[in-house]
Amino acid sequence: MLRYIVSCFFAIMIAAAIRSICIYKRVGYGVLKKVSGRVILPVLTFSLSVGFFLPANLIISNSADFLVNLGDIAWVLLAISAVLFLTLFCISVLISNDAIDLRWVLLIASVSLALYVQSAWINPKLPELTGRMIDWSEYVPNMVMDGTVWFVIILLPQLLFKKLESANIGKICNYVALCVGGVQLAVFIILLAIPKDTVLPEVNFSYDGEYTLGDQKNIVIFVLDSLGADNYSDAVRDYPEITEELDDFTFFSNEVAGGSYTDLGIPALMTGVEYPASGMNYFDYLDDAWSTVDIYDRLSADGYDIRFYTDNRYVKNVNTSVVNNAIEGDKHYYIGEIKRFVRELCKLSAFYALPTSVKKYFYINTTDITDCIEADHADTVTDISMDEEGIFFDDARFYEKYQECGGFSIDYSKTFRLYHMIGSHAPFILDKNGKPAAEGTSSDSIQTAGCFHIVGDMIRDMKAKGVYENSTIIITGDHGQGGVEHGIQQNSCLLIKQAGVSHEYREDKSPVHVRNLMATIADEAGFDYMPYGPRVWDIDVSSDPERLHTARRASIGQFFPDMPEDIHSVRCEIGIDALDLDSIVPLEESERNAIEYTIGDVIELKEKSEYADSLNERLYYDEEGATASNELYLFFKLRGYNNKDLRFNFICDKVYNDNQCVRIYAEGERIATLTCSTENTGSTCTVLIPGEYINDDILPLRLVFPGAIEPRMLDESSDDARILSVHINKMWLSE
Repeated sequence: MLRYIVSCFFAIMIAAAIRSICIYKRVGYGVLKKVSGRVILPVLTFSLSVGFFLPANLIISNSADFLVNLGDIAWVLLAISAVLFLTLFCISVLISNDAIDLRWVLLIASVSLALYVQSAWINPKLPELTGRMIDWSEYVPNMVMDGTVWFVIILLPQLLFKKLESANIGKICNYVALCVGGVQLAVFIILLAIPKDTVLPEVNFSYDGEYTLGDQKNIVIFVLDSLGADNYSDAVRDYPEITEELDDFTFFSNEVAGGSYTDLGIPALMTGVEYPASGMNYFDYLDDAWSTVDIYDRLSADGYDIRFYTDNRYVKNVNTSVVNNAIEGDKHYYIGEIKRFVRELCKLSAFYALPTSVKKYFYINTTDITDCIEADHADTVTDISMDEEGIFFDDARFYEKYQECGGFSIDYSKTFRLYHMIGSHAPFILDKNGKPAAEGTSSDSIQTAGCFHIVGDMIRDMKAKGVYENSTIIITGDHGQGGVEHGIQQNSCLLIKQAGVSHEYREDKSPVHVRNLMATIADEAGFDYMPYGPRVWDIDVSSDPERLHTARRASIGQFFPDMPEDIHSVRCEIGIDALDLDSIVPLEESERNAIEYTIGDVIELKEKSEYADSLNERLYYDEEGATASNELYLFFKLRGYNNKDLRFNFICDKVYNDNQCVRIYAEGERIATLTCSTENTGSTCTVLIPGEYINDDILPLRLVFPGAIEPRMLDESSDDARILSVHINKMWLSE
């Protein structure tokens, strides 16, 4: 497409040059001067309006979402404006004729005015542009009004053209151009001058204390990027020596990662919260996930020195007094995919500037733009470097520095360490001894062996310095391998060594999930882990957990080729066997517990009740009601909705454990956090749902119970292996 646009541009330029030469030879410079005097100001205003002011104002007005500075993209916008100006000016030269070019100039001035009026004054209030289909039938009055305005501004002057004098037309066009351009310039300056919303300081991670541990207790996590259970097993087959230091470890070969790629896997691993995909912006997800996790605050309060050595793009809202190598400082964002960013930004600008009747032909999802934005981490954890393969960690340098400082130093009493390594991620540049490959490249299996050589050496050092026994060591992947044989990166590797526990290296095929890590870490720290749900040790082969995994389109598209192209992330339920690709089922939010509902109706959650057939996903019915699991999706198709705020009410009459935290989301945004406890069972829990979350008479709700547990965790005599949270007997919506 770009090639054709460039070709057309140069064709117009050449034709205009030839036309100019011909005019000059025939009648001299006078005609060209006359044409220039008529068109330069209207064409300049139009070009700057479309190419610069519209997209620039969008960036400034939504700086919290776009993150980048206008200066990073201004040169591109000005270049687009210049190309537009040259193209339109050359067209004006080509059609130079008193009657024709006056109509042309009048058209340009009118369109400039219409675009400004539409974008600044008469656009309807639209829902958040998350890719969800908009019911345009609600905007028919806006379409009528827009059409009338555009007719008056553009077509009416053309119809009255013959009644206007040529001199007056030129003056009118120049006045309109000056007014539109002047107003947009003033608005632009005002937007630049207005103070932006205060944003909490971002953090970076320094190298301070990189190879330090405690003499009393350590929790050490090695994240080997892209380490799947299957390619770990392949590496063990090819290089069995990598398990020499893995006595006392349990290999969980059936774990589900929670997210892929790394931008979804690392936050899920570090917070226990997966990206829900539908309706939630990625940056909002990071805010939500990191605002809910409290394990690091508890560890810090218990005397742990906490340090993260990872890419800080995946970490948000970290307290620098809790994470000891976190340093406050602005994170520098930049545009990683400039062509895609400009294309999507121009599309968004056109969406806002064109009449409502045209908007319905656009597909707009602001995530398409924000996904192009990346972050630079200079002067902090600089093991991250860039080449044509993308971002990777330099594990060879990590190992070299470790050896240079003589291994671990014991400087604290308790520590928590998270080391993010390249692991099994391309490019494959390590040999099996953790050194740079002699020929510059190796293989997946060799590099995996090299990473385990590094980790094994560090484990030997911990033994030599007397801190191994009291240390919990976790070796895991942020996600698994992808592809036709492996799936959607759902099956990550997980190896755990408990503090104070000795046994032979063993494999466990229990259906564990990344959520189970938070409870496991809490237990290893000596905390009450029940609010975090089951540990990995509480799950066995008979368990029936809900294991959800969010995959990017690039990893899931080959398995579901009929998936709409506008979907970028999909949440899937993974079966009991993480490598059973037939058990991967994408969650259809609009079909999961979807009901036609009249506001005010009380939903009796009893077996064989009116709604029981429709509310059947992860609800376990009995004669008195139904029990929810980790998450409960509800999709209300409202009847008789009057565009008001609503209240979601439910009565919980049984709680598994002393209390259960409930996070309630509407349209992807958390609107409430409640606690159901044994003390308030039987009472009505009520949550206000603002009308802005109800679009097209549709209300999607998601209830998350992070502390859902197995009943046998409370009663050892129980054989109930389900993951349960609260028992609900009634729910309803009210105004």
